[in-house]
Amino acid sequence: MYEHYDQYDLGDTPLVVITGGKKKKPEGDENWSGKALRHHSRQLQKDFLKLSTNSQQVIAKKSGHSIHLDQPELIASVIKNMLMELAKN
Repeated sequence: MYEHYDQYDLGDTPLVVITGGKKKKPEGDENWSGKALRHHSRQLQKDFLKLSTNSQQVIAKKSGHSIHLDQPELIASVIKNMLMELAKN
């Protein structure tokens, strides 16, 4: 799906992409930079935004990959805001 995201069209379906903003190295590998992997991951997440004309990206500044564990309040806030927006329509 990642290479062919342009085949999918969600129209104006609300879409929020939550991206971890913290760089984390895998435990036990001090030489790992992950620069290329982070770049690829960020690009994929930007591509996901193209799936909907009603999309936004939220950067979880205090989180790496496990945003739901690092910042559960952010996840709850994003969901609550989306539900409130949907209720208006």
